[in-house]
Amino acid sequence: MGLNGELPPIGFWSYTRIDDQGAAGWLTALRTQLTDILKMRTGDRMTSIFQDTQAIPYGSKWFREIQDALGQSSFLIPIITPTFLRSEFCFKELAIFRERQEQLGRDNLIFPLHYVDTDDIDLTRKERCLDPDAVAYLKTHHWIDFRPLELHEPTSATVRR
Repeated sequence: MGLNGELPPIGFWSYTRIDDQGAAGWLTALRTQLTDILKMRTGDRMTSIFQDTQAIPYGSKWFREIQDALGQSSFLIPIITPTFLRSEFCFKELAIFRERQEQLGRDNLIFPLHYVDTDDIDLTRKERCLDPDAVAYLKTHHWIDFRPLELHEPTSATVRR
């Protein structure tokens, strides 16, 4: 934390690579755009949003790098899709960050983006959702319905707004 209790502007992008591939890199482009906007708005060029494929060098211990990044992050942006709901790693990232948020004495550092429709998924079926309680928890945070913007260009005025 900074001198006045502010957290550094470091985020963590929790998503599945399959979703980014399926969207032709759109999620990576959105993360880049969001990082640039946050840098501009905060005036802090150290602003960053960690994304595994962009930040972890080949040959590194992947999960150790993930844990370290989560331990330094001030906010979490989980990208909610049907694939996310089945991802053991995404739920591990959420669990690790939940602990961090609690240690910081905060309850407002998670910003879920509902990217692809999951409303009709039976969350009680383990093969559809690994942790329904975690999804309910996410919905108590700054849940953002991003579904109408899914096919817009990340740099468009609509998405930027």
